[in-house]
Parts: sequence; C-alpha cells; structure tokens
Amino acid sequence: MTGTGHTLSGLVSGLPLGYVVYASSGSLVASLVAAACCILGSTAPDWLEIPYSASKKNAKGEDVAITKRILKHRGLTHILSVWVLVTLWSFLYVRDGYSSFFSIDLPYLLASAIFGFSYGGVLHLLGDIPNRQRIPIFTTYDGIALGLWESGKGERFTSVMLLIFTASFFIYQDEIYGWVKGFT
Repeated sequence: MTGTGHTLSGLVSGLPLGYVVYASSGSLVASLVAAACCILGSTAPDWLEIPYSASKKNAKGEDVAITKRILKHRGLTHILSVWVLVTLWSFLYVRDGYSSFFSIDLPYLLASAIFGFSYGGVLHLLGDIPNRQRIPIFTTYDGIALGLWESGKGERFTSVMLLIFTASFFIYQDEIYGWVKGFT
C-alpha cells in the first residue's frame, strides 16, 4: 500500500477502535486519542525506518532524487508479532486499567494512545500482506507475502477488508479479551 492507503485504513478503522476504548472507559478524550493514534500508527512502520532524501545519477548522468532509509524497508519496523503483542497488551491495559503482565503504572490516556498506535501498526502490516514483498512475522528472516498485486494497487479493497477486520475485533472484543486474559 501507499501512504495514502495506509492512512485511509487507519482513518476508517480508528473510529470503531475509539469506540472500543470508549466502551471500556466512558472517556471520550481517551477514545479520540486512540482513534487519532490509530491513524498515526497506520503509517508508522514506514516512517520509523527514518527515510531521507538523497540524489543519484541516472543512466544519462542526471541527478535524480531518491529516498533512502536508515533502517531496511520491511525490516525491524515491520515485524508483525511485535505489533500484535503490543496491541494485545495495551488492549488488556485499556480494558482492565492496569497491566496484567508486569508492574507498570501508565496514565489511561497513554495506554489508549499505545493501543491506537500499535493497532494502526497492525493494520499497516495487514495492508502490506497482499503485496509481493514479504513482511516479517517473528524475525527479519521469515515472512509472508500473498503476491496478489503490486504495492499501491487494490488499496480500496484492502481498506474495506481492514475495516471488516476492525469490525470483527469490535464485535468479538469480549471473546478476544477472555482469550488473551487466559495467558495472564
């Protein structure tokens, strides 16, 4: 997906995600923070690679602007399991108001922001799976790519699928909560 497609996915999924936070806390501010951070997180795996502009000579000897990255594209910032674990941990924190895994005391707004941001990151990676370039699951040496189309194609369809994914998360949040809570 392009940045526009990732942002669109974060936007359409941010509102239902914000309602998940609102249903847990009754806080409109926390739900808006989660929704806004979902939009921000939906582009995060790419900008966390720290892109910068450089120039290079083309075959005709002309300077051409290119984008380079400090971190490899679809490397460390795209490891799906990390984004999923942070999302599930922050989901529990948002639902319970405390950490079930280790002793940490976060302000509720920060927990909501982490939940929205990490969920947006998950959306980003799920939006990249249909492309030909793999995304890592557990390490930068493994990965998955469906190879359905080139990056930038099928963005509306993918955004609708991600909205359905978010709606499913919203509908089955109690079951997901119970399943994840079983690990604590």
